[in-house]
Amino acid sequence: MRVRRTVGIVGLVLGVVLMLGSLALVIANRRARSDSGDERAATATVTAVSTSLGGTTGPNASVDYTFATPDGVVHAGRLALTRPSSRFVVGGEIDVTYPADDPSNAHVVGEVRDAWALPWFVPLLLGATSIAIGAAASNRLRWINAVLRDNPWVVAESTLIERPIRMLQLHGAPDDGAALVEPLSWRGRAMAELVPQAWVAGDGRRFLVAAPGGSPVLRMRRVRLVDDPLAASDATPLPSRLAGDDT
Repeated sequence: MRVRRTVGIVGLVLGVVLMLGSLALVIANRRARSDSGDERAATATVTAVSTSLGGTTGPNASVDYTFATPDGVVHAGRLALTRPSSRFVVGGEIDVTYPADDPSNAHVVGEVRDAWALPWFVPLLLGATSIAIGAAASNRLRWINAVLRDNPWVVAESTLIERPIRMLQLHGAPDDGAALVEPLSWRGRAMAELVPQAWVAGDGRRFLVAAPGGSPVLRMRRVRLVDDPLAASDATPLPSRLAGDDT
C-alpha cells in the first residue's frame, strides 16, 4: 500500500515537472532562434576539431574557431556536435553570426540554434511515462481502498500450487469451498508469504489476498481450469526392491 502510494505520488509529480521542463525548453529554443537582435556576420577559421567517445549515439565532436570583428579584436568560439562532420576541417572557413554587443556569443550558420543541448522531446517522453506509471499506481490504490472499505478481511487456509501456472488454492474464502486464484501483477513472487494462511477481502471474480497482518496486498482473480495439460506427463513410480517392494 505504501509503495503504491509513493509510486503514484512521485510518478505524477515527476511527470508534471518533466513535461513543464519540456515546455520550458521549447520556449527557450524558440526565443534563442528568433531573438537575434542586431546581429552581424563574419567569416571564421576552424582552429581545431576534436572527437570524444559518446554514449549509445556514437562519438561526439567539437569544433573550435576564431573570427575578427571590425574593430580588429579576435574572438574564439566552440561548436558542439552530436557526431563528427566532414564539413569542418582545420584551416577551413565557416560563416558565423554574432550579436553586435556580444561577439563571444557567436553562432555557426547552418547549425541548429538551441538554448540547451537536450532535445525538448526527451523530458516530454519521460514525463508522459512517469505520469502513466503514477496514474496506474494511484488507480490500483483507489481500487484496493474501495474493496477494503466495503469488505472485511476473512482468514482462509491456503495452498501454493505450481502448475500449470503459479496459483493459490483458498479454502473457505472468498466464498465457501475451494477456489483457485492467480495474481494480477508481477508481485506473484510474494505468494509464498500467503501460505499456509491468508487474509481475503472481497468477493466475485477479483478480490484482495494478503499475508496475515495485511501486507503484502495482492490483487487476485479466479482461475478456471478446463484440463491439466501436465497430467498426461506424470510418470508412475516404478517399484523398488531397495524399498522392500518385491512386486
